[in-house]
Amino acid sequence: MALVTCRECGREYSSTVPACVHCGYVQAASAIAAPAPFATQGAPAYAAPPAAYPPPAPHAAAMPHGQVYVNRAAVHYDPMGRAVGFDGLPLKSRTAYILLGLFLGGFGIHNFYAGRIGAAVAQLLITLCLGWVFGIGLVIVGIWIIVEMFVNVTDGRGRPLT
Repeated sequence: MALVTCRECGREYSSTVPACVHCGYVQAASAIAAPAPFATQGAPAYAAPPAAYPPPAPHAAAMPHGQVYVNRAAVHYDPMGRAVGFDGLPLKSRTAYILLGLFLGGFGIHNFYAGRIGAAVAQLLITLCLGWVFGIGLVIVGIWIIVEMFVNVTDGRGRPLT
């Protein structure tokens, strides 16, 4: 197994998969081929570069198996119509994240939902310790929640909120 450098994002991934696991860019067949054997005499042998670069990725409507791009990350849909990441786990909903932030954000529920446990615990403690005694905790957490609803586009694992 060799590592291949993606032409789209520049990160390395295994040569045994047909597309980059980081950005979803489909590589040319020659880039996926088995690596050349090592030369003798201690000099490494490198595979010849492909004759032509592959065409750019097709439009989202033409992607195979329901694949679309959200925030430059490939998102797949399973046969039930749910958005799933490359690891096969369902993706979190941005709408649910925002609604939880609006109604239960003071307790950090939206961050628990998105997998940001540290931020969720911090918001919960600020609300419980400072919010009911001084009121300043509610103002701090309220501003924090409003900023998070507009800035956060990924969950705790770095996968896009759909």
